[in-house]
Amino acid sequence: MAINDTNILDDDDDSIKPSFNKKKILLIILPILIAIGLSVGFFYTIYKSSTPDSSLNYSVVNPNAENNEEILIFYDLPEIAVNIKTSSKIPLIAKLKINIELSKIEDIKTLESFIPRINDAIITHMSELTPEELRNSDRMSWLKEELLYRLNLILSPIVINNLNLKNFEVVTSK
Repeated sequence: MAINDTNILDDDDDSIKPSFNKKKILLIILPILIAIGLSVGFFYTIYKSSTPDSSLNYSVVNPNAENNEEILIFYDLPEIAVNIKTSSKIPLIAKLKINIELSKIEDIKTLESFIPRINDAIITHMSELTPEELRNSDRMSWLKEELLYRLNLILSPIVINNLNLKNFEVVTSK
C-alpha cells in the first residue's frame, strides 16, 4: 500500500527563502552590541562618580539616655593632604582626618554644602605652618582650637561643638 502525502513542499522554491549570511549578521549586530556596552559602561562610570558613597559620613550618639533631646553628631570630613612650608628641599605633607561634632541633625545638609570652603580654610591655614609648629602636643591643641575657630566662622549659624583629629601624620613626599 502506498501512502499519498499531499502536504509535501516543493524543494524547488529556494529562491523564495531569504539566505542569512553569518557575516552580514555579525556586521549588523556586533556594532550594536558594542555601542550598547559602551553606553552602559559610560553611564555606570558617570553615575558612580556623581553619586556619593553609600556609607554614611556621620554617626549619631545619644550620651544621656534619659534626655532624648540631647544628641551628638560626629561628621567625618574627607581626608586632607597639605604641603607644609619647609626650609629644606625635602617637601613634607601633612595628612589630616578630621571629625566635626554637631548638636543638630538638620545642620548636616548645610555642612555638606560648605565642605569645599571648609577644605579650603584647613588647607590655607595648614600650608602656612612649619614642621616645628606641629611637633609637640600643646601645638596640636592650638591647631585644633584654631581650626575650630575658623570653621565656626565659616558655618556661622551652625555651631561646631568640637573638632576631633582622627588621624594626623606628617610624611615626606617622594
